[in-house]
Amino acid sequence: MSSDLGINYLIERDLRIIKLAKERIAYNANPNDDKRKTRRICDWKRSGVIAPLNDWEGLYQHYINTKTCDDCNVDLVSGNFTCNKKCLDHCHFTGEFRGVVCHRCNFLRGK
Repeated sequence: MSSDLGINYLIERDLRIIKLAKERIAYNANPNDDKRKTRRICDWKRSGVIAPLNDWEGLYQHYINTKTCDDCNVDLVSGNFTCNKKCLDHCHFTGEFRGVVCHRCNFLRGK
């Protein structure tokens, strides 16, 4: 009887994990989702980014539509653990937007 409870617990846990994974995939599949856009712009503002002409919508669309790094022309990808993930580069002193680059180029620009 107790082994049945353990198995049921594991099945329920795995189903919750699968559900969360599907929700994450759906969230990442639609970059034009309003919640995601609002969150990204808020993150940029919190980081001190200053949008050119205060056009946050234009900056967001530029970021979303950029497919290659402005410096090395590598194809940009989504995700947190790749050297060619998409980054919004800006000056940390003035907040000036400098371009959309890969993580590697963003790191090298910071040196």
